[in-house]
Amino acid sequence: MNRNRNRTGRPDARKGVRPLPVTLVLSAVTAAMVTILLYPTASPFAREDETHRQWRDEYRLPDKIPYPEDDPYSEAKAKLGRMLFFDPLLSGEGARSCASCHNPALSWTDGVPRGLGENQEPMATHTPTLLGVAWVPMPGWRGQFPDLEAVAFTPMTSPKIMNRKLDDLITALKGIPGYVAAFAEAFPGAPISRDTIGKALATFQR
Repeated sequence: MNRNRNRTGRPDARKGVRPLPVTLVLSAVTAAMVTILLYPTASPFAREDETHRQWRDEYRLPDKIPYPEDDPYSEAKAKLGRMLFFDPLLSGEGARSCASCHNPALSWTDGVPRGLGENQEPMATHTPTLLGVAWVPMPGWRGQFPDLEAVAFTPMTSPKIMNRKLDDLITALKGIPGYVAAFAEAFPGAPISRDTIGKALATFQR
């Protein structure tokens, strides 16, 4: 019986075919990688036409984050804004913070089709991400806010979202020594107010 024939009686084409040596395969892969490293333009992944380069340059973010003249950056302000952003004190029930909807682990949004309000009821809109918010000239789905400093108070005071009265929040912040010191450092001589709360949150978000 011919051991090189399969059940059909035909010669088995697989017989006598030797696999390529592992060293030969590795050598070929290594040579390709070295070529790409030494001659990047030789890689098909490096080829791009003029249109792609124009798009890349057009949509590339600027090197510096823009801050308005009346709300310049300061480390103390950014630190205070971070404290406020993650503090459930900003909600009426003390159970939700800005980060509840703008979760940094979920690309600064909430990962659900509709945002969830104070009573876990779906809101009318999807929660927008905060990524790149510094370059949004008029924030909001309809561009309804004049600047980032004004955004926080709509969800914060809405009965269906965070349900926190601004006057009550300011009173609560004034009663916490840590916040009193943080506001004094970030805004020397200015009181805890809607203006300073908004500026601190905007500075952190940018």
